[in-house]
Parts: sequence; structure tokens; C-alpha cells
Amino acid sequence: MKWFQKIDYLFFTLNLISSLVFCQAPSSRWELVSTLVGDKLYFFGGWVANNTASDEVWYIDLSIPFNTATPPWSKTTNMPVGYNFGSAIYDNDMSSVYLIGGNAFLPNTPNFTFGHILYAFDTVNSQWSTPDVKFDAPFYFPVEMPAVYKSGKVYAAGGKTALLSDKNQTVINNLTLILDVASMTWSTSLKIPFAPIDHTATLLPNGLIVHIGGYTFPMINMSLIQIFDTNTLSWSTKNASGDFINARLGHTAVLTRNGSIIIYGGSLFSSHGPNVCPDLAVLDTNAWIWYIPVLPKENAPPPLTFHSAALYNDYMIIAFGRATIVYDNIAINNNIYLFDTNNYLWVTEMSPPSNTTQTPTIAPVTAISTTQTATTTAPVNTTPAPMNTTTAPVNTTPGPVNTTPTPVNIKISETKK
Repeated sequence: MKWFQKIDYLFFTLNLISSLVFCQAPSSRWELVSTLVGDKLYFFGGWVANNTASDEVWYIDLSIPFNTATPPWSKTTNMPVGYNFGSAIYDNDMSSVYLIGGNAFLPNTPNFTFGHILYAFDTVNSQWSTPDVKFDAPFYFPVEMPAVYKSGKVYAAGGKTALLSDKNQTVINNLTLILDVASMTWSTSLKIPFAPIDHTATLLPNGLIVHIGGYTFPMINMSLIQIFDTNTLSWSTKNASGDFINARLGHTAVLTRNGSIIIYGGSLFSSHGPNVCPDLAVLDTNAWIWYIPVLPKENAPPPLTFHSAALYNDYMIIAFGRATIVYDNIAINNNIYLFDTNNYLWVTEMSPPSNTTQTPTIAPVTAISTTQTATTTAPVNTTPAPMNTTTAPVNTTPGPVNTTPTPVNIKISETKK
């Protein structure tokens, strides 16, 4: 073969490889976790169409202008387990993402396993580790519980767990959990007023963590805002006024630059439940008032639950999730949606400004893109406070705010599907 023929063959091979790589993208999924790491938005695990838990890790480089039809997907090192119903936070000091709580499965199977309390992902070297974490409590670490990072500490509350004495006995976690990252020690203290599951937790600049929605049996009223003060390590509640917002679980929340919290999506009763109204609502955290903006429908996502959301510059980025238009129909997607929080419009393109450094909200790889669409398918007490272990039946009719958090007697495996 002549030299110029070899060159032509080499270019042909490289182009073929490139075309094969660029048609790849993450499959549709829901119940995943995500977090911002600088200009990269990472997505971890999730429940996929073949009824298994994914161990995949994908990200989008947001410093690259893109259209939602062809996101610049990249894939990196897989997790040691399949994963869902957890929380991901980024520790800038350690350049690490921590997966907190959540369900662990044998990779790409529906087979549940009691995994580690925390999984650490080194974002510089794309390596996974399982740090030795101290957690002295009579229960397993909770799932379906959001976590927030602030100044070397991780704060979490609510969620559900299983007793060490009986793995099949699931209880609601009504305690505040605080992780000291330096010592990798969890402490348990202070009962949350109304312990929720599948709620959101948003850190304000003043150190307050705002907890919204979720359920305890019955659903939590959206006018009840539970606040944890990381400065005084204390709980308080606010009664939000304004527009009526349906109770929900599995929704997302992001904090905008003007101090408002935008929530999106969610479902009623369970992850398989019907959609809620409105899809998008805004909480003014200065006056504690809810309002429902009037939005154009163009480029808007369908009603979603157990999706992901992050704020980058002035764009709220919604990804994945289950469409809730049809009750109990598992229609999941792998789409990206962009909401311009300045102009209150759903858009299809994002062009980040130059020389912008991002503050996180929440190894070499090849850039990938796709055009796929939806498919069907508080002082810290190191002595644990007592858990409430009285069982209660599931109430499937929305009602007033539950004033006594109670556990639900179901099997831990039922947190999967």
C-alpha cells in the first residue's frame, strides 16, 4: 500500500471512530443524582429502561456553547455500584464529589445491596474510593434525602432508612445528620419538625438551608417551609403565602441570583404518581411568597419527576426524569432542557459568557453528542437521638400537614420501584 493510501485509510478510520463516538449518549433514566463541578455538570447512575440501576457517570462541559438537540456529552469512570435515590455534593477543597446515602445495587442489575455510606469521586483523576466513614446510629444511612455542603460540613435531614436490628423494617429519619468531612464522621442530632422524604434542600448565602415539599404520609403542604440554620444549628419553620402550589415529591429546586428558589416538576403520592400543578413555581425567600409565572410553552419540557436540575450562570438546566403525563406510566427520557431565569423563557441554546467562574450548586474522555428523544419504557450532639419507629399505614389521599413524623412499615426493596 502506497504512503498516500495509508494516510487516506488512517483518516477514514479516525472519521469512522469519531462518528461512532459522537452518536453515543446516556440512555433515558430517572432517580439519578447530579452536581456542578466548575463548568462541568455531572450525572451519576439512575434507574434505566431495562429495570436496572446504572453505574454510569456522564457529564456536559457547559463552557462549550450547545444546542439542547446535541448536548456535548462525555463519559468518565463508572461507579463501583449501580446507584439511585441518593444525593451528590461537591467538595471544592478536595476536588471530590461525594455520593451521600442512596440505594446501591450490583452494577446494571436490579439486585439491591447494602453498600457504603459514602462514595467519593476524584474529579481530577477520575477515580472512585470508599472512605472509612464513622456513623454511630441504630439504623442504616438514609436514602431519598437531599444533602447540602457548606464549609467542610455536609448537612442532611429526612429520608428513610432501615433499622440495624431488622433490615426489613423501614423508618423515616427524623434526625439532622452532619458530616465533618475532615474526620469523615457523621453526627446525629436535632429532630426536624416534620421529617420529609423526597424533598429538596437549598442553601442560601446566609447559611440557611430551605427544605421544601416531600412526604411523610400524608404529603407535606408546600406552604410549610422548614429551615435549618447552619450558623446556630437550629430548626425553624416559615408559612409561605401567595399562589397555591400542589404538594409534591421528586421535584427539584435551584437558587437564582436574586435569591429566589425555582422548583420544577415532581409527582403526587409516589415516584409513579401523577403530575402536579404547576410544573414550575418560584419562592421569594425574602418575603416567603410563592408565585406562579406565566410562561410560554415553546421549548418547555413535559411534566417530570425524579429528574435533575442545576443552575449555571442564569440558566436552569433540567435533565432526564420520568414524564408524569400518564399516571403510573414509566416514560423516561434523556433530554436536556434550558430555562433562562433572566427572561423566564425555555430556550434551546446556551452560550456561556467568557471568563466566568462558576460556584458549585450542587480523566481524558471524548466529547459526545446526541439527538435522541424521549423513550417509554442544628449544636451537634454526637449521641444519636432516638428514632421514631412506630409504624403507620400509607395514606394515598392528600391531607393537612402531618404534625407527627411517623415511619412507614415497608420493605427496603420497595424503594427501588
